Amino acid sequence: MTCPLCDADLERSTLLDPSDGVPGLRGFRCPRGHGSFLPADLYFAWRERHEPADAPSEPVPSSEEVGDVKRAKLCPQDERIMSRYRVRPEGGFWLDRCATCGGVWFDGDEWDATVEAGLLDRLPTLLTDAWQRQAERAVAAGGTEDRLRDRLGEDLDRVDGFRAWAWQHPQRHLIFSRLRERPGEPEEVLD
Repeated sequence: MTCPLCDADLERSTLLDPSDGVPGLRGFRCPRGHGSFLPADLYFAWRERHEPADAPSEPVPSSEEVGDVKRAKLCPQDERIMSRYRVRPEGGFWLDRCATCGGVWFDGDEWDATVEAGLLDRLPTLLTDAWQRQAERAVAAGGTEDRLRDRLGEDLDRVDGFRAWAWQHPQRHLIFSRLRERPGEPEEVLD
């Protein structure tokens, strides 16, 4: 197996040392420090030997912080093109996974970031289509929020406060109807 970034032969390595009842996890590392490869069979054998931890609460570093390489990569195991998967909806880095063998490539410090954020037990979930759709929706919503903040500035807080109040009001349909009218237009007669 070779590194998808530099073609160096990957070295068999302990990716996760055994500790506190968690068994060690073996995989492969690039000798030049470009990343780590975790074959699916080694991962699932490891999962069978230990109880998954609770859901993570640690923040996830950005792509730049962990050395994410944003280019197509060939799987070290079967030389197929790997797909990129977002780790968290609110941002963070991307992992590369082979759809054929299920192996995962971790660029730079992505392995350490995955372990530190408590995401290793949830790796299969992160690599599902459902998780990726949820992540894309969250990113799109965040982009909308950022654009509104850029255009409205602090007024966005006032708008959001009013919106929250209006949605709680028992006559919200009248409030929203009134807001759709342009000032100076003839008012509709309400029953």
